[in-house]
Amino acid sequence: MTTKQRSATQPHLFLDRPAHNRTATSKAAADAIEPARESITGSILHHIAWCGDRGATQEEISQACKLARATVAGACNTLGKAGRIVALEETRNTKAKTPAMVHVTPDNVSGRPLMQWPLSNGEKTSDALAKLHTRINQLERALQAMQQQLASVSRHAAT
Repeated sequence: MTTKQRSATQPHLFLDRPAHNRTATSKAAADAIEPARESITGSILHHIAWCGDRGATQEEISQACKLARATVAGACNTLGKAGRIVALEETRNTKAKTPAMVHVTPDNVSGRPLMQWPLSNGEKTSDALAKLHTRINQLERALQAMQQQLASVSRHAAT
């Protein structure tokens, strides 16, 4: 099956071809991994879709699909650039208790705020996570203020 035929029959799985440096051996290597790459990307997309609204972190995908974390990260970036998955602003802790992006398919966003992802040129993951933590802190302070207002209104209503 040619690349054009594959993209027509499986547009949700067809993404950019593996990179190569234009040498014959590099092109041959890229061609050799093409079927596996599509299978890996398809497996990852299928798992994220299967997770529904809950979504999945790259660590969770790595464990569920039995793939190396770096493989999952690369495939997620490819899927994100293609618009097949998005990252929510909400995070979930990894086993190491560090916050991780939660990926969902666009139809499972359910109105939740999204992260700017994949990251634009020059922006580092740590910068994006720092912005996310700042936003979380702002939302937590706003929630505390609303809880205090509610408690105040409840006290006044009781008197």
